[in-house]
Amino acid sequence: GIRMYVRRDGKLYRSNRKLENAFQIDLVDLREKRLFVAGGSVVDIERIGGWPNEEELVPLGFRISAATGNWRITDPVQAPAEPNLVGAWLNYIRGLKADTFANDRPDADLSKYGLEPPSLTIRVKNTSGGGSTLNVGTTANGGIVAQREGLPTGLRRDQGAQAVRDERT
Repeated sequence: GIRMYVRRDGKLYRSNRKLENAFQIDLVDLREKRLFVAGGSVVDIERIGGWPNEEELVPLGFRISAATGNWRITDPVQAPAEPNLVGAWLNYIRGLKADTFANDRPDADLSKYGLEPPSLTIRVKNTSGGGSTLNVGTTANGGIVAQREGLPTGLRRDQGAQAVRDERT
């Protein structure tokens, strides 16, 4: 490696660490990549739409609420929900991150990314009335693209699907 020197308070120091790594971080590394942000105590989860499976759309819609203190499925049926599974699913979607960003332009054609309309929408509301919405679509080559409301389109590859070419224009 190269030797790195740092001047501080008029003295010259040789760096023992790879200080140059701090300068190799680019803008994409610094960007927020979480696809889903649901802070606070979640009280309502709604999943709208379905997922393409060969020639048909597999319906995946449901609504779950904890307004009464316990998780209950409220749509398409009325039934108690498994609290451990609801918690695990929430943790899973909170951990989803974009691999890269497909397009940052505010006038981007979202249909190109399978987001106009999205195949699937997930909405989560918390006790303070805030929440988060995630729209998910698929591309012609099998890529999965997700857009968190209020942020640019984010790309998420799933199980080795082909990635959408990064179009930073």
